[in-house]
Amino acid sequence: MKKIILLLFITVLTNAMSAQNKFGYLDSQEILLLMPEYKSAEKELQEFVKSLDGQLISMNTELQNMFSDYQKNIESYTDLVKADKEAEIQSLQARVQSFEQNAQISIQQKQADLLQPIQEKLKNVIDNVAKENNYTYIFEAPILLYAKESENILPLVKKKLKL
Repeated sequence: MKKIILLLFITVLTNAMSAQNKFGYLDSQEILLLMPEYKSAEKELQEFVKSLDGQLISMNTELQNMFSDYQKNIESYTDLVKADKEAEIQSLQARVQSFEQNAQISIQQKQADLLQPIQEKLKNVIDNVAKENNYTYIFEAPILLYAKESENILPLVKKKLKL
């Protein structure tokens, strides 16, 4: 009898605990794409990438010109001048490769720097919506296998962000 009462008590307690949990979900990427801050950050990032591309194009043009000049005049070079020109070309190739690698790192860092405050703002709004509407958990939509549309907090977050 005690086992049945204990089992009944555990069942009731489990049901009561699960009834208190409220779950919601949203697609934060969809909201980010709507935020004006995100659009201006993307524009700034594209301008940054464009400036680095300009520098890379200039360096590659210099490399191509140097190599073309070397090929045109190779017959007239002494062994010493030829070795010097080859070393210059290799040095410039190494600088171009180094610049490409550093540019990729710079782009990633710039993107992180630009997006961090926007993502923090979005997280704070999501936290506020969750607290105001008594959600226990909020999940990112693409990960969910199933969710009732009524628990999508996207409209609440959009409203809070005035989007």
